Amino acid sequence: MIGQMSFLTSSASVCFSDGFLAAAEKEQGFADPDLVLWSFLIFGLLLFLLRQFAWGPICEALDKREAGIKHDLEQAKLSAEKAREAQATYEAKLAAAAQEANQIVAAAREEAANTKSKILADAHQEAESVRQRGLADVEAARRAVVNELAQASVDHAVGLAGKLINRSLDKNAHSDLISQSVNTFAQSRS
Repeated sequence: MIGQMSFLTSSASVCFSDGFLAAAEKEQGFADPDLVLWSFLIFGLLLFLLRQFAWGPICEALDKREAGIKHDLEQAKLSAEKAREAQATYEAKLAAAAQEANQIVAAAREEAANTKSKILADAHQEAESVRQRGLADVEAARRAVVNELAQASVDHAVGLAGKLINRSLDKNAHSDLISQSVNTFAQSRS
């Protein structure tokens, strides 16, 4: 067993020393032409595989992403334009509504002024009508009082005249005398 161990250590040291030798040769600029050839072949194969299976899908994904970003930017521009148009429309409607509200208020004020004028005119007319009726009632009452007063005056005068002349007047003469007295009294008052 000891013999086997020494063989293993001697073969490991040979491999180790060969690795050092290869590394030293590489540092000094010595390269194994087979290793360089195989490295270029593997590198070329790796580039081919990457181009076939990785770069194509990566480039395609990047193109799709770029197209998506462009589309999103265009949609954002369209949305911003629509928002500006909607805002302008809203402001126009708001201005129209404010103008309409001002017109409604002005119309309401005008209607209120007209209604006020009409109510005042109607009230003045009603007051004048009441005043005219009152004056007519007062005039009718005055005439009635004047007629009663005239009637009473005539009755007293006739009674007094009848006593003075000792005779009585008939009814027709009595009525004529009353009418003449009232007319004379009314003319003297006017």
